Amino acid sequence: MGGGHLAIILPGRGYGPQGPVLHLPRLVLEQVGATAAVIRYPLDDGQIPADDQWELFHRSVHTQVDALLAEHRPHRLSFVAKSLGSIALAGLDVERHLGDLVEAIWLTPLWGRDEVRHGALHLAIRSLVVAGGADPMHDVDRHDEICHTIEAASLVIEDADHSLEIPGDVNRTLDAYAQLTGAVERFIGWHPA
Repeated sequence: MGGGHLAIILPGRGYGPQGPVLHLPRLVLEQVGATAAVIRYPLDDGQIPADDQWELFHRSVHTQVDALLAEHRPHRLSFVAKSLGSIALAGLDVERHLGDLVEAIWLTPLWGRDEVRHGALHLAIRSLVVAGGADPMHDVDRHDEICHTIEAASLVIEDADHSLEIPGDVNRTLDAYAQLTGAVERFIGWHPA
């Protein structure tokens, strides 16, 4: 098998691909013909790895990504990384495989971690960055700095938390998901009829 569009999903801590913040971008990518694959972390409880587990975590992610690239040999590669997934994405070196055919959707990224900021700046790939304005993990200054430096598209959803939900308001949460979906559609280049 070779060519085509591959989407690699890097889930969050305890936030799997069935969650709307990952599932909706996946649906958009599949609508444009992408094949989606989910990376599985070598952690039983879905937690942030302990200090002595980071090497295993990164090695496992690298191995799975390399296997997917070898199997699919995509002409376009989209990463969708949520929270903990931003740590995984920041640790990858995919440019050596595909150059400018790589893009990333960073969902509630952990810009407070040095390795995530440095990794995003090093990768410097075409990016969309989505954050919740009320997410305690959201750092406005670092978000703006990184988006400016790598010329990323940006969406900050007002009053949204780390799951891009508006606590206590289901209708505004649905609107937040619609904003997310619209941003991904524009980024990917899909336009509904």
